[in-house]
Amino acid sequence: MRASQIPFPVKLLDITTYRAQLSTYFPFFPSIRSTLKRLHISVDCRYDAADFSTLVSLIVSNLRHLTFSSIDPRPPIFTLSNYSVVTTGHPIPSEAFRSLTRLTSLSLTGFHGPSLRLLDTLTQNSPLLVRVSFTNSRWVADNNRLSTNPDEIFPTAQILAVLQRFSRLKGFFPGILPAEDQITYSGFARVLNARGIATQFELCEKEDED
Repeated sequence: MRASQIPFPVKLLDITTYRAQLSTYFPFFPSIRSTLKRLHISVDCRYDAADFSTLVSLIVSNLRHLTFSSIDPRPPIFTLSNYSVVTTGHPIPSEAFRSLTRLTSLSLTGFHGPSLRLLDTLTQNSPLLVRVSFTNSRWVADNNRLSTNPDEIFPTAQILAVLQRFSRLKGFFPGILPAEDQITYSGFARVLNARGIATQFELCEKEDED
């Protein structure tokens, strides 16, 4: 059966895939996209950056809310030693977000790719964001995706500086940070709270001591 586009305008599109390629669903996107305000996607398959970029190209700039969950049926346990090297989790091509100029809410779950560059792209192109969430996602250093240096992976001072450029931000949830103890990023959380920005982060599991 040949796929056909949804022939009528929709405000919400919710796609959940199981063992199907993300690109399989592209032909079903509505032919009238100017009314699409919310897009929810949940996938458990592998896909590449080109698929992600194609997906965003199918969305018009009127989109307000984007939720994208990458589900791993057998999620690994992340520790400091495997934080950067475990291959699960999809990358995030930051340039794909340049066209989403009216986003107010962005949620990317289960990715390997939040970065300072991505935040900078969002401040420049999606300045209306009120909530940004990277739940169960791991950060990467912009110049070295496999870096194991926490200060390169999550440069706190620079991230705080970039976040300050969001004039409407009320919630920032960075996901899994490269640390085992809450105290490591407690100062980061206090600064955001003082700005009126809610935050909550996840930590690496502590490794067993032999």
